[in-house]
Amino acid sequence: MAVTTYPANGTLSSQPSHTSVSNYGFKPVVLLNGNADNSYDVAYHLNGTSKIRILAFDSSGKLSATLQPDSIYNAKGLVGMARIPDDSGFAVIYSKDSPHSGSAYEFWATRVDAKGQKLFSKLIFGDVEKHIFDSKGEPGTFSSGRMLYNKTSKKLAIYVGHTMAWAPDTVRHQAGFLAFMSLDGSFVVTNGWYSSHNFDQRLHLVGNDYYTLAHGDAYPRALGFAKWSDAGAKGSQVFDKQFLKIPGAVGDNKTSTQLGNLVPFGDGTFGVMFATANGRNAFDVGYRHLSATGDTLSLTWVTTYPAGTFAIFPKMVKYGTNVLLLWEEVAGTASAGIQLAILDPAGTVVTPKFPLADKSIRLSPYYDVTALLNGKILWANQKGNDSISILRLVESGSVIQDTRPLANALLRLDHGAEGVTLTAFQAGWYSLRQFDSRGKLLSQERRFFRAGTHALSVSAASVSYLEARYGDQKARLALIRSGAE
Repeated sequence: MAVTTYPANGTLSSQPSHTSVSNYGFKPVVLLNGNADNSYDVAYHLNGTSKIRILAFDSSGKLSATLQPDSIYNAKGLVGMARIPDDSGFAVIYSKDSPHSGSAYEFWATRVDAKGQKLFSKLIFGDVEKHIFDSKGEPGTFSSGRMLYNKTSKKLAIYVGHTMAWAPDTVRHQAGFLAFMSLDGSFVVTNGWYSSHNFDQRLHLVGNDYYTLAHGDAYPRALGFAKWSDAGAKGSQVFDKQFLKIPGAVGDNKTSTQLGNLVPFGDGTFGVMFATANGRNAFDVGYRHLSATGDTLSLTWVTTYPAGTFAIFPKMVKYGTNVLLLWEEVAGTASAGIQLAILDPAGTVVTPKFPLADKSIRLSPYYDVTALLNGKILWANQKGNDSISILRLVESGSVIQDTRPLANALLRLDHGAEGVTLTAFQAGWYSLRQFDSRGKLLSQERRFFRAGTHALSVSAASVSYLEARYGDQKARLALIRSGAE
């Protein structure tokens, strides 16, 4: 595990508890988004100055730009951010105080260029006083938020929780809000009241299709999976399915469930992750394999915790052809650190639950873990109130060199439930080498293998990748290691 710390130069909001489960999602005080070129961007809210800072990193992980746009001011909470690759600029959504309706009531979007200069600032909602029927406000309240950019349609997708006054009592109720915004700041509302009591949001782009996850407490009381399009005058919903029904009273404000996230697969299916205590001894990690239209193909329970031990902050990323699941384990009132497991798309356990060795590392309660196309796995979190940390699994566990058997392949390295294996497609002498995360050679040997699959022993806990050679062919395999880079 590599951790890089950056000064915040301003107070961050206090970190949520890592030993008790919130009923709601969290506004992303700090977030990290990956890009198609393996660069990534971090944005975070400075509570002390009511500003938002953006850090841009190139594909090597080097800080390439720092922006703190003057056009974003009096910001009371960060709700989402997206890079605009057309001009290397950014769009940010955030809350501001209202002169007539109080704290963090207004919802704003600002787009800036690569130097942080304003291209537009737009009030999305919050201009109508909170006691008036149909008035929207409080973006991200009792929820979270997401924003992304579709470079093909040149639209920004915005998905947040919010509140709205309802007749006849004008009591403010809560739900999701989905809109599509053009690069000039004009926008259309596709669904202004999606999944009543929508306590948490996820948003994904696959091709030109948008997919959302919702944590519903009322109508429906379920975890939801929906598909959307930005085409037409207002965009449209293609389907809306539920993949986890939640028992209990409608609108109870307690679901005993936490929403994870979504991973698409090449065959058009999806994996979704969550944690729930409903029907379990404690919060357990669950995984569902969904069809292209959101129907459940399989359900896997990754944990079966006894009462008093539970999972919190479920996260999931693509991991080669599989998925890597991460969560924090709590035993009583103490954190047992991050746990990981590897599943194939259908939910078959490839590598059972195992801990990250450094138990001081924490997942972000605010936002997702990101897997770049090059296999790096990253997330951003707070480090106290004076800095942020960017955390990276030094080895992603993905294959460094594709070792699937080609027509003329002579060898293959794999890692599964049985550990590391070498498949020799013909008998002969093979060279084996093991390296640490800095590329230092730890061991080297030459062994004769008959045709078939053979178990290999990893010589030390510091081994980060293995290399096998036969003739002029070479295979390499990375392993997850938690030691310092």
